[in-house]
Amino acid sequence: MISDFKARAALLICVLICIGTPLCLHGATPIPEDTTGPDVFSFSSADYYVLEDATNAWISVRMTPGNRGWSGAVDYYSLDGTAVAPADYTSVSNRLGITWPGVKSFPVPIILDGNVEGEETVLLRLKPAYDRTIISSGAATLHILDVDGGRVSFANATNGVNETAGTATITLLRTGPPKGILTVHYRSAAWAWNQGTTAEESRDFTAVAGSVSFGDGETNKTFSVPIFDDHATGRVRAVLLLIADDFGNARIGLRETRLEIYDDLPPRLSISSDANGTLQVSWPAACAQFTLEKTSNPPARWTPVSTPFTLQDGICTVAEPITGTNSLYRLRL
Repeated sequence: MISDFKARAALLICVLICIGTPLCLHGATPIPEDTTGPDVFSFSSADYYVLEDATNAWISVRMTPGNRGWSGAVDYYSLDGTAVAPADYTSVSNRLGITWPGVKSFPVPIILDGNVEGEETVLLRLKPAYDRTIISSGAATLHILDVDGGRVSFANATNGVNETAGTATITLLRTGPPKGILTVHYRSAAWAWNQGTTAEESRDFTAVAGSVSFGDGETNKTFSVPIFDDHATGRVRAVLLLIADDFGNARIGLRETRLEIYDDLPPRLSISSDANGTLQVSWPAACAQFTLEKTSNPPARWTPVSTPFTLQDGICTVAEPITGTNSLYRLRL
């Protein structure tokens, strides 16, 4: 009994003496250090964009969790930039809980004020909700794009011009309330239509890039694209024109138009039948670009017609006798 008591007392003394040392007892396990990391929060982007007539702008926040778990929280709030609450937006301040995989959004209500103001900004901020929280990118800007000036669109989805015309005139339309000055940017780009039909810069047209400004009350504007005569035949070339709102006060409707450049030829496909029951098909392009097919009514299997196309003066033409009263024809480009 006395020996056992002495042994336990000696063990207690050894433990008390060795506190703070790596090991003092044979086979003992050291107490591990706290290796848990902090949760790291950041805005997903430095800039967010929203149209003024939207109900909310949604702001995404990203979390990289520490080793303590799969969820965390961060506080967010807004500040006036050039936009002023509550006239332009509703200020926000709240706590956002995020669960891994770590992206969640919060709304900023947007107010349509009916004034032509251009782009306005709201400042967004993050701050730690708890200790051991790190804010990586805690500042962002919300850009509110004004739509009170109306909407701008190309007047037509497709425009055509003869290559001998010298220039093509493209029309832009402004719809909605034509209040204030509204500016849009336009540019040309290559159009991969069909092989051999993409217009070539400096040979078929001059590349354009510029801006168009609508004055207060103006609803129509035009710009020009220089066109060249390449003295070739049998081609229809196309160049794509784009408009983009770089100035924050226009909402874009039809933002693309295709400008077709014709080789001094009829600008459109022609399909007709004459008094002798012959189908006439003419197209100002290479004959290899399309096939005339025939079927019965109701449609069964479509088969190509046997009559060959002929190319004369840059116009591809076929004259196909119409057989039967229930025949259907189609042109496959």
